[in-house]
Amino acid sequence: MPDEADTSQQGKSGVLASVWASVGTLSLSGEPGQREKTWKLWKDRFERATRWMAVNANNKLDLLLLVGGEELQKLLQTLPEQPTDYKSHIEMLDQHFKANRFGVVQVVQNGMVVRHVLC
Repeated sequence: MPDEADTSQQGKSGVLASVWASVGTLSLSGEPGQREKTWKLWKDRFERATRWMAVNANNKLDLLLLVGGEELQKLLQTLPEQPTDYKSHIEMLDQHFKANRFGVVQVVQNGMVVRHVLC
């Protein structure tokens, strides 16, 4: 385990490549309940990788946004409040996925299944 993260551009590039290789880009496809599970697994891998690489708090948010990918960045833009730091980003994303875990509800009316999308 490194003693302290290298803050040079080359060091940052190496950390980015290593974290990206370890966790991959977050994919938000699938049903809402599945997206919550995918988020939790991805977030846990991201936390573990950044902790092992001793990524400091100032770089962790940028790394989250870079590695998380375009889908994550687009999702963040749709949140009612824009988070300001790493911790608030994680809290808002956790809340989003928890609130939308049951985003598709099946209702039977007159013997027919009707789908209502709630999120």
